Amino acid sequence: MPSRTDIREAIERASKPVGLRDISKSLRLDKKKLSSALGMRLKAMVRDGQLIQNKKLKYEINRYSELVSGSVLAHRDGYAFVRPVSGGLDIYLRQKEARAVFHGDKVLVKVTDKDRESRPSGKLVEVLERGAAEFIGEYFEEKSVAYVKAKDRRISQKIFLKQKLADVVNGVLVNVVIVTQPTKFSDPIGEVKEILGDDLSARVEVDIVIRKHQLPYKWPKAVETEVGEIAGQIEETEFVTRHDLRDLAFVTIDGADARDFDDAVFVQSAAENKKLYVAIADVSHYVLPESYIDIEAKNRGTSVYFPDRVVPMLPEELSNGICSLVPDEDRLVLVCEMVVTPAGKIVSSEFYSGIICSHARLIYEDVQDWLDGDEHALGTASVVVKNNLLGLHQVFNSFKKAKHKRGALEIGTVEPKFTLNSRGEIKNIEASVRVDAHKIIEECMIAANTVAANFLLEKNSSSLFRVHELPGEDKVRALAVFLKLMGIDPGFSEKLESRQYASILKIAKDRKDRRVIETMVLRSLKLAAYSEKNSGHFGLGLDSYTHFTSPIRRYPDLIVHRAIKSGEGAYDKKSIEEMALQCSNFERRAELASRDVIAYLKCQYMRDKVGEEFSGLVTATTDFGLFVELADIFIEGLVHVTSLPSDYYVYSEAAHSLRGRKSGAIFSLGQLLKVVVSGVSVDERKIDLVISKTSKEGVKGNRDSVSFSQKARRSKSSTKKKKKNNARS
Repeated sequence: MPSRTDIREAIERASKPVGLRDISKSLRLDKKKLSSALGMRLKAMVRDGQLIQNKKLKYEINRYSELVSGSVLAHRDGYAFVRPVSGGLDIYLRQKEARAVFHGDKVLVKVTDKDRESRPSGKLVEVLERGAAEFIGEYFEEKSVAYVKAKDRRISQKIFLKQKLADVVNGVLVNVVIVTQPTKFSDPIGEVKEILGDDLSARVEVDIVIRKHQLPYKWPKAVETEVGEIAGQIEETEFVTRHDLRDLAFVTIDGADARDFDDAVFVQSAAENKKLYVAIADVSHYVLPESYIDIEAKNRGTSVYFPDRVVPMLPEELSNGICSLVPDEDRLVLVCEMVVTPAGKIVSSEFYSGIICSHARLIYEDVQDWLDGDEHALGTASVVVKNNLLGLHQVFNSFKKAKHKRGALEIGTVEPKFTLNSRGEIKNIEASVRVDAHKIIEECMIAANTVAANFLLEKNSSSLFRVHELPGEDKVRALAVFLKLMGIDPGFSEKLESRQYASILKIAKDRKDRRVIETMVLRSLKLAAYSEKNSGHFGLGLDSYTHFTSPIRRYPDLIVHRAIKSGEGAYDKKSIEEMALQCSNFERRAELASRDVIAYLKCQYMRDKVGEEFSGLVTATTDFGLFVELADIFIEGLVHVTSLPSDYYVYSEAAHSLRGRKSGAIFSLGQLLKVVVSGVSVDERKIDLVISKTSKEGVKGNRDSVSFSQKARRSKSSTKKKKKNNARS
């Protein structure tokens, strides 16, 4: 039976009111039973306001319908919201309506009423597309009934089983597949496909997160068959039609744990300038449009990286095999050749297909040690490889000049690096510092991406751009207020430019509160995204930018490769618009999934540290408390307002502070505090902190520094009532 969406599309194609027979014919419904069912669905669509039936009994689209399509955002308490595809306020679904859907389902809802604050509520009309088809959960038996409770807390429904499992006790983890979807009147029914046991290890948690975020992780058989048909060796004809660059000392520079290598670089002198070659794996040669591999890659959008594994965009036979630029193996590439001046300006460039043979697989840390003077850091690397590194470092210094001139942002955030044990749990956390070796590759890739974007614009090619829009006016105003409180004149002009932000970061570079300022600058920025239109990249200070350098792990790069090869673009305008939105959404999905696992690992790491004291930095303030990052381990927890020293606290959004009305004690952004871990919830990804009784650091107000244990006292019932209204949990 066709969906309501199919029916709407059939009527829209007709461009005029059409009858039952015409719709049935358009949808190729020959059987009487289907035509009869179609008639019933058409009546339901008229009833729900989607269609209008005129006096001639013909149907047309109701352009004034209140029906809205969107994605379900389910809550663990049983209700849900629908986020409209077209934007606007989320639509509330009561428990009765939400019972029929899972988180992530695509639905059609009718707005039925609004509350006093004009927030809409709705009624479920139809499920357009189901999201997750399987879950990991705990198995339970109660009397004669067996069910699974999903570990994903957003799934509130019990998934009932047709029969009990033999020799399985309550609480055992299982993988259950949905065989009958829920309705408003019935629960979902599932079938257990795998018994995972009672192992609550980090690796099982990754499995849970993969399903929770609906990441495609199984390869369809058609993909496996197609991969098997791809030759493991380069065909002889490619050596005739491509530029042979195998004699050039290309190298890859990556992390020690990298497995797929999609970019290699080489530099040679060209008079006063440098000729930079950026060779990128020619994935488009192997992955043809609308092939099974391509359809699956599009469905994944990006590789997703977890601490213990990768969910790749391409099968490993390609990503780690014939496409990967491993050393001492001939590989097909798409080359971006650039001539770079000492000032970092690219004066000429071209793209062409080539063949390279990487001379070395280098690691960031080894390259940096060698640049710092350790002659043995590169082991047996040849002289030509070392000369190439010297040339790359010179090009990097040239690009650095250009970067500073255009005002690109350089935020020196320190990222945590995790060492895992045999169970996939955090064993150790240390700071990961970006050094020149990282930046060399980064700047070479930025240059190639910029040249690719300019090429697409010159050819008026239909393709994707990587855009980073200017910060919103409200965010800029809030940042300006904060900076003035910190004694910094933001100097924002009417026409905002990235160099104004860059100057703020330069001022903050030598200050003790540098990290706080950088964090606030970051929070004021918009997220980068993909778009069919070029609108520049604010963060990089560039008028045009795209993604070209990682086609093994990002689908947008594969699209750009096809556009460069064709010269005009391999897709029509509508397809590119749809892919821009889809690729942005899939990128976000991957980020959330990775962040979810990291949050789990951090909570797991902190479970045996309840009662321990840490030094911490206040990284955010809200009306319900303080977020504090613990020193050296980069883990953040919440000091809830109710656990602060007894007082009534007033939150100032402009000052980013909580101030005790009675004591005058102030807790604000950037303060150093001593805190104690009071509780950890791994399932909820929450770490609770309390202020240490011995801590007096950073607390100031209209009076002298106060003692947390003495001066502030909780007021009586009237103050409690105010606190309930103003200090939200």
